Amino acid sequence: CSQMAEIWKPIPGYGGHYEASSMGRIRVLPRVVVKPHSTTGEPCEFHYAGRLLNPAKRSKHGHLSVTLGVDGKDHTCSVHRLVLMAFSGPCPDGMVGCHNNGKAGDNRPENLRWDTPYNNNQDRKRHGTYAVGEAHPMAKVTADLVAGVRRRGLNNSQIMQELGVSRSHANRIRHGKSWSHIA
Repeated sequence: CSQMAEIWKPIPGYGGHYEASSMGRIRVLPRVVVKPHSTTGEPCEFHYAGRLLNPAKRSKHGHLSVTLGVDGKDHTCSVHRLVLMAFSGPCPDGMVGCHNNGKAGDNRPENLRWDTPYNNNQDRKRHGTYAVGEAHPMAKVTADLVAGVRRRGLNNSQIMQELGVSRSHANRIRHGKSWSHIA
């Protein structure tokens, strides 16, 4: 079984100290930093070894992030965005980083692309990771309640009263614009 060699590329905008790999990993390069000594205040060289960064899960969807230090400030960054910056260039205005296969932990360059938020949401719907109905964190009603008010043919005012939703939401429920996955 032959394996391709891991390719490392610099991540632009982070002081030249960080690289992203073709396997979706992030590393910091060995470096020497001159800063004041803690007791004497004299400029002193501090040597730091290079190492792989250990990503943390940033979201319930599995997106990974790392913390990069630049000019004495920490920046928490999404791994997929860093890989895209290294392999595809800076993020175009209005675009977001998208995972082609829907797996948020798969940060290989061939699984990533810059695209619009709309297309990212369409991907999430195709991959089954888009929260709808009761799975949505802002859901105030259940599928059974929605099905019940539709089955009984209630008007907007009745839906508002029974479900405790706004007039516009009642109208969207009644006309199938909201909770469209419920018959």
